[in-house]
Amino acid sequence: MRVRRLGRTVTRIFDDALRPHGLGIAQLSMLVAIARAGPLRPFELGCILDLEKSTVTRNLERMLAHGWIRSTPEAGGNGYHVELESAGRALVQRAYPAWLVAQERARRELGEALESAMRKASVGGRSV
Repeated sequence: MRVRRLGRTVTRIFDDALRPHGLGIAQLSMLVAIARAGPLRPFELGCILDLEKSTVTRNLERMLAHGWIRSTPEAGGNGYHVELESAGRALVQRAYPAWLVAQERARRELGEALESAMRKASVGGRSV
């Protein structure tokens, strides 16, 4: 129960900071992962971020509707890749200062040791 409460607290801190930019921490994390990995399939994105398929699908649909990403069919018609549009790159750059503010708030409210542990955490075999 405490871990779930902690997770909700961290999410709330970041979502509050990012709300003026029209996105939450889930969308920002996905945009950054797409930017870093380049074009990738939704399944790969879910693995990188350790997200459920429904969460990936819901957020990708929202990001497509906003024009932050584009979807390109794979050769042979078996799935598609997503990649950042210029609007998505610009959004990540605009939202980055708010993310830094949230990072500092989380550090103050949750303590340096917890923030350090979260930074060292690994999701899907990759550092976050």
